[in-house]
Amino acid sequence: MPKTTNPATHWTAADIPDLTGQTWLITGATNGLGLSTAREAHAKGARLILAVRDTTRGEQLTRELSGADVLQLDLASLDSVREAAAQVSNIDVLINNAGTSPQQRTEWAVHEVMSVSG
Repeated sequence: MPKTTNPATHWTAADIPDLTGQTWLITGATNGLGLSTAREAHAKGARLILAVRDTTRGEQLTRELSGADVLQLDLASLDSVREAAAQVSNIDVLINNAGTSPQQRTEWAVHEVMSVSG
């Protein structure tokens, strides 16, 4: 029987289509997967909204990702979520990437991880 390949396993960023005209809101965009996603979407023409806790790091990132907007957002705070939502009107893509990694294992830490990441 001939061996077949799964196209999903051979996907690369080169396969991303032109994103011009799309607005992408990316949480956790200042490092890790969120940062990689922001860089690739920007390279393909997407308008970016970097939804971040640390706006200083977000502003530094806009030097690399020209035209990106920074939105202060702490997903562990419902007030912050409401304030951020009130500032955003239209988005085409939401990359909900933000997470948290508490230093101590407590009942509250488990709750925080589930509320931010879940």
